[in-house]
Amino acid sequence: MITPASAETYKCVDKGVSTYMQTPCPDSATQSLHKSSNNISGKDYQQAVNTSEKEKADLNKLLSARQKEEEKYQKEQRKISAKNEKDKQKCASLQLSAKWAKEELANATAKSMSKAKTKLKKANEKAELQCKSGGGQR
Repeated sequence: MITPASAETYKCVDKGVSTYMQTPCPDSATQSLHKSSNNISGKDYQQAVNTSEKEKADLNKLLSARQKEEEKYQKEQRKISAKNEKDKQKCASLQLSAKWAKEELANATAKSMSKAKTKLKKANEKAELQCKSGGGQR
């Protein structure tokens, strides 16, 4: 079994420039029609179809795997983003605590001065540790 395949191609020459098209040339160009014909056996045709179907299935598998990887990546990115936001909030909270401890020290009596200094030192250390370890505001 032989299946003929043919195609028409138009050669358009406009101002010395040749172009090949599947549709007729514009009016400004000179045109010549080229016909090509190939005879393909049924066996070759079926083999080409089978190869095409196999390649299409392989492509679909690759696309599916890629989509799963992209979804996994997006999920990881959302998780990282959520952790970063939580760390930023923690940093801001600790910085606020340090600010309040500083205000307490400024308003402390002589009797509570030592306790207020210790509280401020601890609050500053916690805030510095959280904020330097990727917890946001620096």
